[in-house]
Amino acid sequence: PCGAFDFFPARPGHLPEVGKWYEVVMLFVLKDMADTITIEPPPDFEIFHDEDRTCYIVEHDLPRLRECEILEKSNVARLSFSNPLEPQLPNKEFPAQYGLRLWVKSPKTCDTTADDICSLTSERKTWTMTIRADFPQQTLDVEQIHGGYDIYTSQQIQKLHIPVIPQKRTHRDVEVAVSRGSVGLAKPVGE
Repeated sequence: PCGAFDFFPARPGHLPEVGKWYEVVMLFVLKDMADTITIEPPPDFEIFHDEDRTCYIVEHDLPRLRECEILEKSNVARLSFSNPLEPQLPNKEFPAQYGLRLWVKSPKTCDTTADDICSLTSERKTWTMTIRADFPQQTLDVEQIHGGYDIYTSQQIQKLHIPVIPQKRTHRDVEVAVSRGSVGLAKPVGE
């Protein structure tokens, strides 16, 4: 990715819209081992999860991911691993890049809207990823990286004339599948 923590649309032509669900790809690199990772969205963003507070991950490439849960009384996702996640895999020249695809709901309002452009302050659009490594007989090693993305009004999306490729699966499909109990961690709907 361009930075240590970046965001991309999961589908070409799909932009995050005010107050709507958006399928996003998060890419990140680590400086050190990770026992747990927390992902804290900005205020008023919501990470999709089921009634048990289990994150609905559409797709990931995180080796030995044990669980993803939304912490009580927050909207912070915590990823736990069976073995620490490594920053660089054996026999590889460059640090590993990891990816996570999930659904996120954008805030219902903008800080300001001028000419159909939604503006959010830095605090209202900055995500924080906290990487924790608990080494035996050492202090806890903590790393924080930040990233974010802009959201758009429906009028702005229409003005941009970006051709939207029809999606096979919608957020409503995900909600229905979760309510029926047919979706678990990292199991996409309809595939």
